[in-house]
Amino acid sequence: MYFVWRRFENQGYVTQYGEDWLPKVQTFYYNSGGHRKQLVHHFLRPFSVEASRANLLGNMCTGQKKTHDFIINWLKEGLQTNHDRPFFTFGFSSEYTHNGNECFGLLEDASLDFLYTVTNMEHYNNTFVFLISDHGSRFGAIRHLEIGKLEERTPYFGIIVPPNFRHEFPGKYKHFLSNTNRLTTPLDIYNTLIDILGEYEDTDLKKRSYSLFENIPEERTCADAGIEPHWCTCLTWNKVSHSDKNVTIVATAVVEYINSLMTCPTPLS
Repeated sequence: MYFVWRRFENQGYVTQYGEDWLPKVQTFYYNSGGHRKQLVHHFLRPFSVEASRANLLGNMCTGQKKTHDFIINWLKEGLQTNHDRPFFTFGFSSEYTHNGNECFGLLEDASLDFLYTVTNMEHYNNTFVFLISDHGSRFGAIRHLEIGKLEERTPYFGIIVPPNFRHEFPGKYKHFLSNTNRLTTPLDIYNTLIDILGEYEDTDLKKRSYSLFENIPEERTCADAGIEPHWCTCLTWNKVSHSDKNVTIVATAVVEYINSLMTCPTPLS
């Protein structure tokens, strides 16, 4: 598989990748064999494997430190160590919020400190920052509400576009701002990164993935973006007749299920 950081390496970038949680459930390794070769220059997994063997991982901690703080500090060290070279870093933190939002507040201080570090770096004017999630909330009573259905289907991503790019490519930045009100997906991030490298070619007007720095059509649909109907957030509500065949089928199934729960057990003789 050709990961986007390989493209950055080919243009002289130093690469870094790491994530929290136990090694057996990390990306590329959960129910799979992982990789034979090291993925990036600075790879956290060897440490995670040894820390797991030494029982230093668990309960949101790495040794005596909060795991999220540990990950953030490691990412910051990568930035500081490679401050004089092109650098691509990707950190993934999921242990604290994978099953709920109760511990989200524990991430705030370290995350804010990381953003403060980035925005005060010498090379901030040329640094893109992507804040992304792989999915929304998948558990709890909120999923029974309309807002819960939208939350489940809308993984977050936000981007800080550096000042130099805004000034050098005002047309692309204008498209970027317009696209905040268009249908976009995490798949668009890949082409956006390729666009930043200067390798992106716009050859197909009806495609699954765009760069966020090009004009994404207002009429883009979930089908265009490869999103299955169940995951589409373009919800529309239509009134349906009580005599509609599908309504009758659903209503009958619900009533039968409720009746099955209310059926009295056979009395003991």
